[in-house]
Amino acid sequence: MTDEQLLAASNSAVQAVQTNLKAEMAAMKEDLLEHIHGVGAQLHTEIQEVVDRMDARLDRHGGLLQGGSRAITRMIEWTESADTTFSRYDRRLAEFERRLDQIEKK
Repeated sequence: MTDEQLLAASNSAVQAVQTNLKAEMAAMKEDLLEHIHGVGAQLHTEIQEVVDRMDARLDRHGGLLQGGSRAITRMIEWTESADTTFSRYDRRLAEFERRLDQIEKK
């Protein structure tokens, strides 16, 4: 074989290797893109599940806060009415004491 024939044979072999490498790289690229899309979809699903759990937890917290604020409002209303009642009893007791003092003075 002459040098030209060897050079042509090696060029042919290099081109075949290049073609194979390009095909393998294209296949790897497609596999990698599919994997990236799969991971992205899985990550999106997991993030959505976390967000849904957080929404549910925040709804429960909101309900507890709202229920607690209603209970506190009822307690404040009760204490105000109890204060009014005790104030009336204090006035009546003071009036009874005053009357008793007047009776005892006679």
